[in-house]
Amino acid sequence: MFSIDSNDFLHPRMVGRPVDTMGEFPVAVAYSPKLKTACVLNGGAVAGVSCFLTHNSKGLLAIGSFRPIALNQTTPPIGPAGTVSDLLFNPSQTTLLASVKGNGLAPGSFIAYPVSQSDNSISSIPIISEPPQVRLNFGISFLGSDHRLAVSDPAIGASLVSVSSSSIVTADVPITVAGESAVCWTEYNRKRGELYLMDVAVSNITVVDAKTGAIKKGIQQDDAGLGSLDARLGGDFLYVLKSASEINVIKTSGGKTVQRFNLTTLGSRQGFVGMATWGFGQN
Repeated sequence: MFSIDSNDFLHPRMVGRPVDTMGEFPVAVAYSPKLKTACVLNGGAVAGVSCFLTHNSKGLLAIGSFRPIALNQTTPPIGPAGTVSDLLFNPSQTTLLASVKGNGLAPGSFIAYPVSQSDNSISSIPIISEPPQVRLNFGISFLGSDHRLAVSDPAIGASLVSVSSSSIVTADVPITVAGESAVCWTEYNRKRGELYLMDVAVSNITVVDAKTGAIKKGIQQDDAGLGSLDARLGGDFLYVLKSASEINVIKTSGGKTVQRFNLTTLGSRQGFVGMATWGFGQN
């Protein structure tokens, strides 16, 4: 765990010591400010979810038991089919939700862990949903409420899904993206009511109406061949990591790229696959 000094934000400081995630191949981290808890999604041969209390001086303190996920995988995992994908708390921070891709025979699954209303502990008993329409569920984004979710799916493009009060996930609206190769990431813009779909092998970004699932337009990118590895919204701008070589800054109101920040000065970028924004507040 790291802390960021607002007066020296280029030098994050480690808090406490590194901790064992209890698995072998950590893939995603979810954090709940309400619970002051961070959870890790592990893939590979020892797959599952572990959670940690975040302490401002001691760092990460393990809480609860390891929550195993049956994948029948290796470490490192062989995929992308049959691997873990993403992990998020819902907006009210009352449920932790994991996304796991289908293996080619069975559909993808969503694994929910409810949060106890009495002591804020995260359940170790999973609630598993397998909507048959979802195959290779990858990135997930809640759409402003606990009951609406967008999921990228390289098998078709993406889907809008519903989450019931008992944490059961059902697929509602398939979103077919013409010319897509592998739509892997989603980002929600509450202010504009838009969902952005990023393809790992296609440069352009697809803009979707977050309420209906209708495709509104494509944001054209002039860096052909540079797919998107991740994206985050910050204020009125979308920050997109393009094939680990640069970050494109796109103004969401018009879709214009206002900056292309080259990352070559950072040396080898082979492991650059994720990104986060800091200091923008709630989008």
